[in-house]
Amino acid sequence: MALQIPVASLVNTVDSRYYAPTYTNASITLDRYYPPAAKLVASRQWNWVPNNGNPASGYPISGTSQIILSQCYQDPAVATAIHDLLNSHYTSNSFASIIHGNGFDTVPSNYQIAITNDFLSNAKGFNLDIDNAAVCSGMVIGR
Repeated sequence: MALQIPVASLVNTVDSRYYAPTYTNASITLDRYYPPAAKLVASRQWNWVPNNGNPASGYPISGTSQIILSQCYQDPAVATAIHDLLNSHYTSNSFASIIHGNGFDTVPSNYQIAITNDFLSNAKGFNLDIDNAAVCSGMVIGR
């Protein structure tokens, strides 16, 4: 378990409860959010970042981090390496202890599923996945 700083416990102004700065209390604030479900909404990166100001419950100063990368890569080996890294990052339980040990929580399961379906495969047919043949061809050859 990550060390917590007792002096950083804060009152959530919505539910009037004190919360310690743990990854569990920070993740409570994300329970009410869902990843984008429609193609147009999912294709805009800002729709993947929840607006978490003044949460209904949980640690009041919580947020998310994003991994920003390209969809298309000139070298197929790079595309495969990026895909495999992200697949391990989002689906391997062995990463959870490292993430928790550093005071963070893993990505909520509904977001993990959406990331896998939209960016690591093309399960929904949105063509947002890494090195998608329909998108990454012709003039769009990537980095």
